[in-house]
Amino acid sequence: MLMCLGAANGVAAIAVRDYAQRFPNRRHPNTNVIRRVEQRLRETGQINHNPVNLGRPRTVRNPDMEENILVSIQNSPGRSVRSLAREFNVDVRTVHDILREEHYHPYRYSMVQSLLPGDAAPRLQFCQWLLEEH
Repeated sequence: MLMCLGAANGVAAIAVRDYAQRFPNRRHPNTNVIRRVEQRLRETGQINHNPVNLGRPRTVRNPDMEENILVSIQNSPGRSVRSLAREFNVDVRTVHDILREEHYHPYRYSMVQSLLPGDAAPRLQFCQWLLEEH
């Protein structure tokens, strides 16, 4: 692919056509594939996509890590389980397990309109009006 791209002076569309003519029995890449391979080669020096962190995060449960997660959730109860998992480099399921064992429940705050003691009379008046209109 890269040889075809070089022969096409960096024009990916021409490289795709040239590749299809040279290798008719192979799968033909589209222009985006060729551009990504070229970009990866320029940025990393490698053709293959090989990220550093493959697979799931390591899950090492120890008392210190569990205590740190619990302290963090007590200091800021609105934090998400995912952000805790990223911070402590553990699996999301591990954070859920720790919280469940300590009888914590993950939730999100929902802002709702609160009712005040003086709201009862206007609400009752509105309900009566609505019944009359119906």
